Amino acid sequence: MVTTSNPDRPAAPPAPAPSADASRAPAADLPYLLSRVERYVTAGLAAALEEAGGRLEEWRVLALLAEAPGRTMSEIAEAVFLPAPSLTKLVDRMVAANLLHRRPDPADRRRVLVHPTERGRAQHARLSEAAAAERARIESLFGREEAALLSALLAKAAAAADRC
Repeated sequence: MVTTSNPDRPAAPPAPAPSADASRAPAADLPYLLSRVERYVTAGLAAALEEAGGRLEEWRVLALLAEAPGRTMSEIAEAVFLPAPSLTKLVDRMVAANLLHRRPDPADRRRVLVHPTERGRAQHARLSEAAAAERARIESLFGREEAALLSALLAKAAAAADRC
């Protein structure tokens, strides 16, 4: 590549010397730290739920529907962080396992609403015990006050993200 110099433009400053470990993200890089913690927490929660006989995505759907049964597929997909095709496959499996059932939406018969079955509510209760134990384990890493502060800050960040 041929470059020409422009006498009207000052020379670029020299590039900084590479750090000893250039592959490592800076300790204060917020997006990196959030991603790292999310991966750690998700892996621990997934393992705890699997040990209890369930899966993370299944528990998220059951937890959402335990709070507010009768959600549309698009509402569920957004709330549990799954693309629509993946959610459809998951809900199909959960319907086949008698954890969920679909009903036509009385307000719009073209849509279906998803509800937990009795078996789904029981599975949610079992998995929620495992999730609560994992939450307590994670909170014990910080202590009660720091865990409460972290939760408050993350809730504030999530609310800000929802407004974007």
